[in-house]
Amino acid sequence: MNFYLSEEQRLLSSSARRLLERAGLPGIIRNLQLSSAGGHSLDLWHQLVDLGWNGLAISEENGGGGGSLLDLAALLEEAGRALLPRTFLTTTATGLVLERVGSQAQKSRLLKGLAHGSIIVALVVAGRGGPIAGTESCLDISWDRRPVLITGGPVLVSHASAANMFLVIIRHGKDEPGSSGSTVALVPAQEDAVVIEPIRGFGTEGLSMVSFNGAKISEDLILERPHAGTEIASTVLQIVASLMSVEMVGGAAAVLDRTVEYVKHRVQFGRPIGTFQAVQHQIADCAIAVDGARYAAYQAVWRLDRHELAPLEASVAKVAAADAFKKATLTAHELHGGAGYVTDNDLYLFSERAQIDSLTLGSQDDHLAFLAGAT
Repeated sequence: MNFYLSEEQRLLSSSARRLLERAGLPGIIRNLQLSSAGGHSLDLWHQLVDLGWNGLAISEENGGGGGSLLDLAALLEEAGRALLPRTFLTTTATGLVLERVGSQAQKSRLLKGLAHGSIIVALVVAGRGGPIAGTESCLDISWDRRPVLITGGPVLVSHASAANMFLVIIRHGKDEPGSSGSTVALVPAQEDAVVIEPIRGFGTEGLSMVSFNGAKISEDLILERPHAGTEIASTVLQIVASLMSVEMVGGAAAVLDRTVEYVKHRVQFGRPIGTFQAVQHQIADCAIAVDGARYAAYQAVWRLDRHELAPLEASVAKVAAADAFKKATLTAHELHGGAGYVTDNDLYLFSERAQIDSLTLGSQDDHLAFLAGAT
């Protein structure tokens, strides 16, 4: 594969970086942490929609920009650098999935709304069945009724308060009687049937506990049923995990850049601390980790862009990106000293995102265990 971005992708990346830097996201994020907005800024969301970012990976005939998964990855790396709220990733990934596996009726009903920003999606993952299944929870699906009903929870969900639709993925374990395969459906945020309870925690994710109390799912919003044998869930989880890894790489690179600038100008013992060999070794270790994570993430995206499955690549990317992000933030705190531990410095926002991302869609231990069993 070619690890270099195309000319168009480099232009997209550079223009996105300039726009997001001007947007002043750290200040927006601080305000969101003190509000009940679920970590989602509608003003910023509308700006992204006007730029066509939401529909980048959706075909032109369905109201999008006709871009590829690699185009979206280039954009998401810059989103990670700026700590763009996660609703952008989950919504754009949903549009990409519908383009690939959705029926014509589903595409006609949903893709324009996803591209034009009227649909905001939060990801709900429950059950067992692999390292990128994430949170374990019991969600019961009733298939013998019209309409189909979904009941269960609670499940920990990022940005649930901001979403008007949930992409629900349930992996049914082989040891569950009468169940196998996966269930994937899009569930509208119905007022009585979907209970969202925001929880107090750290980070920029706007976490909530979500319970489904007989939420209705129309037939044309079901992507995969148990026993169908299509394993759409695996494709969805690999795409989201790979794109999240690219986003984490962006966050790690931003922290590394900040730290390099800091050690160039922080004077101690009469000279910049960046001239000390020990500090240079720490910076070099972080740079190697970030570069390796970037290659792993783009390799997974590249395979998925070719409509291939990439379970091993997605897990490797998730492990490498989480490790690089945490290494970059921990090193940054150490080298910034006391300046890195005050909330006037934006560094803590990246550290919180790194910790949450390392546990989302499976921890590093989960993925390493999967990779060990697959070799």
